[in-house]
Amino acid sequence: MKSYFKQSNRQNWNRIFEGLKENICKFDGDCEVIVQKPKKRPTDNQRAYYYAVILPVLLNHFGSEGGIQKLHNDIKNQIADEFGLFTIETNSITGEQYKEHISLSDSKGDRDNVRKFIDAVLLWAARDYGVVIPNPYLKI
Repeated sequence: MKSYFKQSNRQNWNRIFEGLKENICKFDGDCEVIVQKPKKRPTDNQRAYYYAVILPVLLNHFGSEGGIQKLHNDIKNQIADEFGLFTIETNSITGEQYKEHISLSDSKGDRDNVRKFIDAVLLWAARDYGVVIPNPYLKI
């Protein structure tokens, strides 16, 4: 059960927590309750900048072998490893651990992580390959 509560619902929190306590007592065994700040989804502008500006510039520099999706996957892996932009997740069925890279998708992404990823790609391209990509935050 996943529930989202906004700060404006503060007057209802006592009722919410009482309901939580009642439901938790119904579990046989352990259970976990996590309270966290909700993530903001990546913006359309972030995704558009990445796919319409960054990737075409890099595709032009590196060549089009394999296409834009292959380039995206290669960059994602390179940047994730070099800048530590990943989390270690555990498969709940097999117990196997794997790297979960930053997602630019609306459903799984996080706005702050996508910003860090884009900044890392800009730095990586300029530092390692001399490719200067127009920065959307700078007005010229």
